[in-house]
Amino acid sequence: MMMLCILTGLAGIAVVPYSPPPPPESLAGLVPGVSTVGDAIARYGEFDVALPGHISYLIAGIPASKEYQWSVGNVLGRRALSVETDIGGGIVNLVIVDQFPGLLTSRGLGVLMPESSIWRLYGMPDFAYEWRITLTDDPILELIYVNQGLYIGLQRIPGRTNWMVTKLVLTYPAYLHNAVALRTRQALTTPRVMDVSRSYRVWAQMADTPGG
Repeated sequence: MMMLCILTGLAGIAVVPYSPPPPPESLAGLVPGVSTVGDAIARYGEFDVALPGHISYLIAGIPASKEYQWSVGNVLGRRALSVETDIGGGIVNLVIVDQFPGLLTSRGLGVLMPESSIWRLYGMPDFAYEWRITLTDDPILELIYVNQGLYIGLQRIPGRTNWMVTKLVLTYPAYLHNAVALRTRQALTTPRVMDVSRSYRVWAQMADTPGG
């Protein structure tokens, strides 16, 4: 939850249709709108815990969802892998990777990879936001690739000089349109959230240029 824990106040954000088109990507071998909880069980074994979901609400305003969590090999604790579905449904709406570096997108991006890996695999993001849980905390960087249905969370990890991927969420592109609307509104109402989309793209293109 650390990447999204301040994203509240969803009034006025439209809820997307029940069956939006799936993204063109996969994460951990699963595709929202196509894969089922049964597919995840077949690939990773029985889930460790099922509980009310929260990221569907924070991203897209979906009022209720169910989350299934896997520890993946009994390492790194729960939530190495999570999926969320509608209540009573079996179709996966979101795939979330929090801790396990072996679970990759279809293009090969995983957590604990450096920021430069994102640019190499996906190019520049559609939107970038920087926020702090409190004004004195280190910032958290969010990169959103709407058409790919991909949310990437980055943080600075002790001992590493650059931003590192610490969270991946794959969902419907329509859900990420709602996420962008929410963050844009928050950037206008709280100093803890900043829309850095333009400045980030300029900086990233300079940093990704040899000799830049």
